[in-house]
Amino acid sequence: MSDNDPSFKELDAIHVEIEALFDGSADDLALGRITSRSA
Repeated sequence: MSDNDPSFKELDAIHVEIEALFDGSADDLALGRITSRSA
């Protein structure tokens, strides 16, 4: 998978949001953004 692949960029964005949830820096809408992406 190359870095230019849109699905790779999407996965990377989700990873960043999940990391924020674990370290406590995520906002209240972060979980909603993650779940709406996977729908």
